[in-house]
Amino acid sequence: MKKALAVFKKEWRDMLRDRRAMLTIFSYPLLGPAMILVMLTLFAGLEERRDNPTLAVAGADQAPVLIEYLERNDVDIRRVEITEAPTEVPEGSNALLIIDPDFKAKMQAGLQVELVIYGDMSKKRDAITISAVRRSMRVFSATVLETRLIARGISPDIANPVDLDVADLSGSGQIGRSIVLLIVMFFVLNPFVTGISLAVDMTAGERERHSLQCLLAQPVSSLHIAIGKWFVISLFSLISVSLAVLLQGVALSFAPLGQLSISLDLSVSTLGSVLLILLPLCLFVPAIQLWAAMFARSFKEGQMYLSLLLAAPTAVAVLSNFSDDQVEGGMTLFPIFNEINLIPEVLLTGDIDYSQLLLPASISLLFTIFAVWMTGRKLAQESLLDS
Repeated sequence: MKKALAVFKKEWRDMLRDRRAMLTIFSYPLLGPAMILVMLTLFAGLEERRDNPTLAVAGADQAPVLIEYLERNDVDIRRVEITEAPTEVPEGSNALLIIDPDFKAKMQAGLQVELVIYGDMSKKRDAITISAVRRSMRVFSATVLETRLIARGISPDIANPVDLDVADLSGSGQIGRSIVLLIVMFFVLNPFVTGISLAVDMTAGERERHSLQCLLAQPVSSLHIAIGKWFVISLFSLISVSLAVLLQGVALSFAPLGQLSISLDLSVSTLGSVLLILLPLCLFVPAIQLWAAMFARSFKEGQMYLSLLLAAPTAVAVLSNFSDDQVEGGMTLFPIFNEINLIPEVLLTGDIDYSQLLLPASISLLFTIFAVWMTGRKLAQESLLDS
């Protein structure tokens, strides 16, 4: 291993001299947490400043009880007069509700009343207003029906034999899950982003500069060269991921998570657990990137190959979000799947079962060894000496 260590020292010095590579490596963990903090702050501000939907109502005097009920359900009412069939919603309103002039008489007679609500469903705000009014109308109608049945000596349960309540056990809403997934993706993508420039420069870049041929001419086996190069990328990935986890924890401590109904455990032990989960990925991803970059003949070609690898964690995140049954099975034993599956649980609860890391980490290590060995075999081919 002394020869592999000599290769490591050589590549380490070369990378430290490359200011562009250093900027690429450390810009991601430095700027990423700040961008997420700004995004969460802006999103919380939008949630706080979100206005109630505004509903223009024609004939509001005919239904004072209904108008009062809508106002209690956070719907702003604007009374308007309509003399002809409407073609658009009055300015300053999100929808228009026209109440039948005989509304009060029909309600007293126990008859059905037909109401019409106008709005532009292509506009998001109008669609939200109409949906809110429809929900309120259904509850109002059910209340009126219950009152009519009681007045006739009939139990309201006859009209509603089954009452279903929904209890959300997720612990956080859809917005919370999306934000946690965003944070997890920031962590998982870190080794991929860090290793791109390093892996390409150590393979296709050195091949273009003809320095790889000089290295292969030394009394060092191709496997030792592969190990030395892989260790450099892995060490930089580990440093970058550690910095990202630390800075992200600090940034989230200033984020308005309470306004977004999100509760995260940001203790030192939790951040350490997240780093431990990401450790196998810091070893696996550089090995795969180094192997893939060996097939490139130019720096640009190598960047293209490794940029395609960025699609892998994105696809896994989408699959994890929509296919819970699959992810909870054997797929969690594989790299990327395991990290995306465990990190949200650790951030939300602060608990981790370390026995869940042993088998996935072992499988990831096997893939890493295989990729480094294949890189060594690729370095041993004479085709690499071609220009």
